[in-house]
Amino acid sequence: MQEAYYKNNKVHYTTKGYEFIFKNEDQVYYKTLITRPNHLQIVRNDTKYSNSELLDKIVAKWFAEENESIRQHNNAKRRESNAKKRGE
Repeated sequence: MQEAYYKNNKVHYTTKGYEFIFKNEDQVYYKTLITRPNHLQIVRNDTKYSNSELLDKIVAKWFAEENESIRQHNNAKRRESNAKKRGE
């Protein structure tokens, strides 16, 4: 079961086997951030994976759907901006 809780002014994300936080707490609230492994920090790793492998798996499991939605939104905004610049 995945859950998130607030501790020491940081949002901690946890599930069986590991816990992580965002390196920059402000990024938790960004609406257009595509979350990548370098945005995260492992707090606890009780899995068979190295920290870098685990970060890749976390992004795929926790943030894949949100990242795709944000990517589509960002691309649409960019296309709209480019069309205005071209005078379309």
